[in-house]
Amino acid sequence: MKGTRHNGRSGKNGVYNPLHNDRRFNPEHSEHIDNERVRQNIYWDCYQGYTTMEDQGKEDNFSFEQIELAFYEEHYGNYVMKQNERHVKARHPDRCKEVEDVWKNKKTCPEESIYQLGTIDEHASVELLVLVFDEFKKEFDERFGSNVHIIDWSLHMDEATPHIHERHVFDATNQYGEIEPKQEAALKEPKKWLAFLDGLLEEDDIVCLQEFMGYCLIPSNRGQKMLLIIGKGGEGKSRIGRILKRIFGHNMNSGSLQKLETDKFARADQEGKLLYLDDDMKTEALPSTNVIKAIVTSEDEMDLEKKGKQSYQGLLVCRILAFGNGTLKSLFDRSKGFYRRQIILETKDVPPDRINDPYLADKMMEEVEGIVLWCIEGLERLIRNDYQFTISNKSQLLMDEMQEDDDNILSFLESTGYIRLEKGTHATSKDLYIAYCRWCNDNLDVPVSERSFARRFKERSSDYGMTYDKNISVGNGRFCRGFRGIHVKVRTKDVNY
Repeated sequence: MKGTRHNGRSGKNGVYNPLHNDRRFNPEHSEHIDNERVRQNIYWDCYQGYTTMEDQGKEDNFSFEQIELAFYEEHYGNYVMKQNERHVKARHPDRCKEVEDVWKNKKTCPEESIYQLGTIDEHASVELLVLVFDEFKKEFDERFGSNVHIIDWSLHMDEATPHIHERHVFDATNQYGEIEPKQEAALKEPKKWLAFLDGLLEEDDIVCLQEFMGYCLIPSNRGQKMLLIIGKGGEGKSRIGRILKRIFGHNMNSGSLQKLETDKFARADQEGKLLYLDDDMKTEALPSTNVIKAIVTSEDEMDLEKKGKQSYQGLLVCRILAFGNGTLKSLFDRSKGFYRRQIILETKDVPPDRINDPYLADKMMEEVEGIVLWCIEGLERLIRNDYQFTISNKSQLLMDEMQEDDDNILSFLESTGYIRLEKGTHATSKDLYIAYCRWCNDNLDVPVSERSFARRFKERSSDYGMTYDKNISVGNGRFCRGFRGIHVKVRTKDVNY
């Protein structure tokens, strides 16, 4: 038996009106409708559920037209209001619309489908038609999820062949975070990719990843950040790398951060590339960080060298992304510049009952077009925010903790019982170093050298309300270097470290 489905939004008389579907007119004047069988029709909508012709005379019964307008007002009213505000701001008030205008527009009105099994001579039973339609709805929901909404449908028994009229609308989140009716964007939304990210990262961190992946699409280093995604292992971080390789192809390189930092020829290999990916970041500390910091923030030409050739000046716009089980370490660099250039996202723990899909990456590859559009949304948001990435509280706390773990001078400044931050007080650099060594000894930590302490303490001083002063009085007309706004609480006289 032949099954047919017809889709459309408008005809020669304009957009389709739902009043035909719920028979909100006098059917006696329609030749193709059997008025005696009108009462056998069944109607359904997203607010009232199932109704019949007998319900239409009741005071609290609403027409499909009223239902659809209410749905558009509830779901797209905010989008219409914000869009009108943008039109006014751009001095185009003539472009402002009402929700009803969006509902009646042939590009944004509901799409109507007609389902029929058989012909006028031989057709399926009502029960089978409803069953087939129900199965189709389940398939519809599975494929498009929350991006498609069936608003109403009606089963017509009063015409030659039983059939169903169903009206639905597609929507998607636009670049401003508003839900708008837009079929093309809705059909391209990468469902499996977004579901994968939802299980991998917190919601706010997904926003940051979206911005960074969008940032990698353009040849610019204005964001001046590299991205690290860390976890305990087994979360599926590497699948992001597979998607990126599909998107960028030969416009990206893969390798280790250690090689990028220490191999003098590796830097030139990144010329003309948009992304450098380290999908298995080593936990060993970098011997230096100058190259990586220069690549992340480079906006001018730098010295590049290829094997067997003379060095030359070249421009690098290569962004850096790394996956690993721990944060990026440096043997000697504890500067703000090293930490300031990093964004760290931590994955969620893997649920013990999770069943891994070995074909998930392949399935997400099929959504690559939608993923690129998703990345572009992140890029547009990043540009609107002047290249300031959306950093979640969790991510910021993680970066602060990493910095404190790597730099015990920060832990010393945050400690109690050794120093006191207070206006009107002062301490010499020598006394502060003695107090710091005492803290390290009590906490089984290794103190840095006196020179390193003085340099890094000075670098951090302004963050804690201190000021560096070369003329701290130590009595008997002698002055030495130190800091104002801090007081040492532990004994420092006759103590040697």
